[in-house]
Amino acid sequence: MINPYENVGWESVGHVKSMSHMHLHNQNSFEAAIKEGFKHVAATNYQPSVPTYPLDKFFTNIPYDVIGSPNTEKVYTTNLGGAGHFCSLGSFAKGHGHTEGATTTWQNVFDEILSELQFEDGGGVTINHPGDRFFVGFDTYKEMLDHDDRVLGIEIYNRGGAGRDENGKYQPLFYTELWDELLKTGRRCWGFAAIDWQMSTNNWGSNVLLVPEFTEHACLKAYRDGAFYAQIKDTGLRFTEIRATEEKMTVSVNRECEIKFFTSRGNVKTVIGTSASCDVADGEIFMRAEAKDINDPDSHILTNPVMFRTK
Repeated sequence: MINPYENVGWESVGHVKSMSHMHLHNQNSFEAAIKEGFKHVAATNYQPSVPTYPLDKFFTNIPYDVIGSPNTEKVYTTNLGGAGHFCSLGSFAKGHGHTEGATTTWQNVFDEILSELQFEDGGGVTINHPGDRFFVGFDTYKEMLDHDDRVLGIEIYNRGGAGRDENGKYQPLFYTELWDELLKTGRRCWGFAAIDWQMSTNNWGSNVLLVPEFTEHACLKAYRDGAFYAQIKDTGLRFTEIRATEEKMTVSVNRECEIKFFTSRGNVKTVIGTSASCDVADGEIFMRAEAKDINDPDSHILTNPVMFRTK
């Protein structure tokens, strides 16, 4: 059993709003992110593809309660047959952008990222906007997750993943169906929510890290361990407890919500309230939960999976 919340002390834990994939090209975009409540800034630019770290090298007027981490987006023409997009949470590795024409294998990209991690037990690789125009095939995603335990998972939501529609409006993409299909194979795969390209309004897509102390190391370790939950449209909705045993998963939230539990069999239980639990069926592979704001269905939060059987 793999329970990403096993070591979370819910009575005293800090909830830190963080980015795993957001482009902050200038001071204005940095200040917009801070206004949206981000406390852990791990910006991901690719022109040039260098870590935006330390923050005071790139931005000014950094609030006392904001910290950063190295990260960037790697964009390569790889053996995938097209451009692969990956983020390097907590890594000092440099990369290449769309215009720089780098060609290599995704295995080399991953190894480069993992060879320059800031902390041995924190951070790793994220697979960006899977399933959209960069889709490389289900078997390849399985190979990526198998490559190294520090390949953390996939984006399950990307605010700008599908680009713009005919009216110029960004169309977000959810990848939860792909996520569940990967989890069915018994592979541990954390789920990330990303803004990607930052917009001036409706900056939906963040990860809330559950940390015992507010440090760069603790934030990156939370990403490695899966001790976070994905957040779509921040209206203050928060998990106040996520617990699991081999028999049951229980979640609590800070206001009345629609709470759903998902397993390899799909949505197996729905409850309206501030807490809910779901029994684990015999032979179950995984379970995860989502909480959706009753008054604003665009606002919801998603736990990482608890794995009962693994590959």
